[in-house]
Amino acid sequence: MPIRFSGLLLLVSLTGIAQKPAAHQEVLDGFAYFQNGDNVHAIAHYDKAIRLDPTYADAYYYRGSAYWKHGDLDLALADLNKAIRMNGNDPDYFGERGNVYAEKKDFDKAEKDFKRSIELNGRNPVRPYNYGKMLYVQDKYAAAADQFSKAIALNPGYMTAYAGRGDCYYLLGMGEKAIEDLSRVIEWQPGERDLINRIDFKQLVCEALYKRGSLFGEMKQYDKAEKDFSACIGLDAGETKAISNRGYYRMMNGQYEPAIRDFNILIGKDSTDALAYNNRGLAEYYLKHYDLAEADCLRSQAYKPDNSYVWLNLGRICLATGRKKEACEKLEKAVQFGNKEAESLRKEACEISTR
Repeated sequence: MPIRFSGLLLLVSLTGIAQKPAAHQEVLDGFAYFQNGDNVHAIAHYDKAIRLDPTYADAYYYRGSAYWKHGDLDLALADLNKAIRMNGNDPDYFGERGNVYAEKKDFDKAEKDFKRSIELNGRNPVRPYNYGKMLYVQDKYAAAADQFSKAIALNPGYMTAYAGRGDCYYLLGMGEKAIEDLSRVIEWQPGERDLINRIDFKQLVCEALYKRGSLFGEMKQYDKAEKDFSACIGLDAGETKAISNRGYYRMMNGQYEPAIRDFNILIGKDSTDALAYNNRGLAEYYLKHYDLAEADCLRSQAYKPDNSYVWLNLGRICLATGRKKEACEKLEKAVQFGNKEAESLRKEACEISTR
């Protein structure tokens, strides 16, 4: 939500109507609570402002924003609709209503409002950014990237837009472009204004590190991947997906013991983590600890029996321990669940001719 205050105690609206100083002060007080995440007290002050001046369009706008952040989407829409009826030329009102429609998954109405907001004032980078976020949740990654690019053109320091565009490039398979954008976020040094605007620096950078690490892993640059995942974990020790990926790519890099330590952390956090059991079992398999490997894979299978990789790993273990018949059964299951990697092993275990 754009900050619209000049700090004056008397606000003149875009309709030309002077607002009562007492009502404006209530909005200022409410906004102070809103900035600190206290929507309940913010709404209480906006209520007072509206009682003092029922024609104060901005008060409805701010209360609608607080209702949105509080999860009261219908109340948010009612206030924003009223603000727009009072002043149908304010780009912030349309932009905020677009955000609410997007959260309600009413994407057609959201798109109409975002476009109207940009039409009224195309100089604010927040508007194409929010439009891009809505396109992103609809899996329209190319269109979303285009809107993030427009936001960046308006503000070359808009780090959340770089993060969004990098994510889009990542999902579009444009690895080098994704790494370029994500690296900008990772190397960013936030200024005082960024912190005042409540950008969650750690979360933003950690997510960028995670995605860049995943790209490095897919590119088999395992040392770089491990470094990024470790940096993310350093910012947020509870970042389980980074721990999981670091363990996986450590295993792919032949670092089986460090990988097992990562999977142990995950299992310590969640004793039903089927993926962690499966991956730890695979690491134990590579170490030729077949009993431990099988025990872990069976635990994983109990929690997620339709995971084709568990059946593949059980088949591998059975083959390694000379149990061809069991291996054949496990690998047949893996193939049934769509694991193409299991096909060649299945032929070996079941003694099916490859000719």
